[in-house]
Amino acid sequence: MKQTRNIIIPSDLIREGSDLAIVIYSILQDPCMYMEDDCQMPYEYLYNALYGELKVDEIRKKQIMRALEDIPSITYNDKLIFIPSGCMLELPHFVTITRREFNAIMNSKHKLPTKYSLLHYWCFIVKSFDWNIEKDGKRNFVGHMSLNYFAKQMQTTTTTIQRYNKCLEDLQLLYIVASRYNPETGARMSNNYGRYEDKDLINDFCNGNVDPSGNFKRSVAARYNCWLNNKSSVDIDELKADIIEYNKIVPQNMMIHLT
Repeated sequence: MKQTRNIIIPSDLIREGSDLAIVIYSILQDPCMYMEDDCQMPYEYLYNALYGELKVDEIRKKQIMRALEDIPSITYNDKLIFIPSGCMLELPHFVTITRREFNAIMNSKHKLPTKYSLLHYWCFIVKSFDWNIEKDGKRNFVGHMSLNYFAKQMQTTTTTIQRYNKCLEDLQLLYIVASRYNPETGARMSNNYGRYEDKDLINDFCNGNVDPSGNFKRSVAARYNCWLNNKSSVDIDELKADIIEYNKIVPQNMMIHLT
């Protein structure tokens, strides 16, 4: 059986590149990554991989050209894309995603722009893993960054990030234990998340650090009242996200609606 290689994405490209640039880099990596000689790739290869066509309109051609500008190691003219040998292996900082993860996103039911953004966002998620835990001889990774953090990285809203999370959960790529409260200290804990295949470890990691919903409901209500009295005193994006969760666990007559 042919071994499926992982996809390596430069951290700089994740941080500074466009959604389409991430997709193109992933596509070009499969045929070119381990070649000993410089690789020359016709645009038709990209057209077919991206759109299932051998010809595209001028708008898509220009979109591809702009995306290629985000990849410093690659040069191109109007006919060919040039990839120097080894350039996709000589990376000081990078993120590794699996071919299965790439295919799951690109074969999903979403429209192309959303697929591209989902892949970019998935790279940000993997890049944010900061707990490296060994279990049963396997390295597992857990992250804890907030919705606000990812919204800033993706230059979008926390509502969009929540929608992306739902898409990735539906694809069984992402597993999240939503932020909760420590019953002993009352302090808010961060979200904990990781790859769906590591969900048992993530649950173990969070075990003992969650509590009944009482503290959470009291905290949301208190911060909502603070917002009513002094809107600048509360992080509105975080409050909106918490209100969504709050409204899921309270009776309808107790729901909160920001106005």
